[in-house]
Amino acid sequence: MLVLLAIALLLAGPGCDTTPTQTTSTTKNSVANSIAVTVRIDFQGRKENIEKVVTLPAPATVFSALIAALPNEVESTGEGETLFIKSIGQVANEGAGKDNWTYRVNQKLGKTSCGISPLANQDQVEWTLGKYDPAE
Repeated sequence: MLVLLAIALLLAGPGCDTTPTQTTSTTKNSVANSIAVTVRIDFQGRKENIEKVVTLPAPATVFSALIAALPNEVESTGEGETLFIKSIGQVANEGAGKDNWTYRVNQKLGKTSCGISPLANQDQVEWTLGKYDPAE
């Protein structure tokens, strides 16, 4: 019985090591695996525009940046490729031919769902309420 206890303590010993070097390494990895993104939301005069810099774990998407910038103020349906934004900040899409939410990353119009559109460090995301123009 004593031998089993000694073996258990030997096996558990290394797993309990909490030296500052390990903690620092974990912190550095967390920082290295995150990105900073600027999110702008243009309400076209319906309410005050918003601009925030958010830090996200990588990999990040346009949708995850939007949620980080406005937690609890985004209504959506679906996920991934089928994710669709219904409203931002209680301002809803108006339907076909009217004003709806679109996004740009670094001034380029998004061509895929915001749920799968990837972001990199220092990207600029802008959400605008307006008419969709696929020719942009």
